[in-house]
Amino acid sequence: MLYGWCHGCMSFSVQYPQINVNVQGSNHVEDLREGKVDLAVRFSTTTEKLKSPLLNVDVVGDDACYPVCTPTLQSRLSIHHPEHLLKVRLLSLEGESVVNWESWFEHVGVSFTPKKLQKTLVTSSDLSLSAVLAGHGAMLASDIMVGSYLRSGQLVKLSDIPHPARWKSHLVSLKNSPKQKRIQIFSNWIKEHLVNEAI
Repeated sequence: MLYGWCHGCMSFSVQYPQINVNVQGSNHVEDLREGKVDLAVRFSTTTEKLKSPLLNVDVVGDDACYPVCTPTLQSRLSIHHPEHLLKVRLLSLEGESVVNWESWFEHVGVSFTPKKLQKTLVTSSDLSLSAVLAGHGAMLASDIMVGSYLRSGQLVKLSDIPHPARWKSHLVSLKNSPKQKRIQIFSNWIKEHLVNEAI
């Protein structure tokens, strides 16, 4: 996912060479008041917990999450129904309590024992995606993260039933930032090019 944003930022720099863009990838929620980050792209299942009197919070995407893996793994393990995922290595984001495999299985009506799920916890969604693209398992992912891989055929959806929670994409910045004009130019560009193309 970070690659997609970086690739898009290179295109932005061609259009706006006077504005320098530095991209940082982290699961840590940076405090924008420290001045190290001007604009944050934050993913959350709710907008309310991101709101603050000091911040501009703009929802720029709202995506369902589906289980995905490579076509090769789907074929090798004959994954055709939700219950078949009980025999698959499941990549899961460490500490994620909302969009997780347990709640997806419950949502689709598959009985399971949590201790018997073949889960591997990772510290970032990029690590999950790398493992899944390498054929090591399945993950729950939104279109903004894996849409290009689904369209290219590198990944396939394993069920048409999405997770009941949805990932919302937000652009977050300080209301009193001295760079507000540049931030707005970049924010508008992201809305037009990145989010709409689900890069």
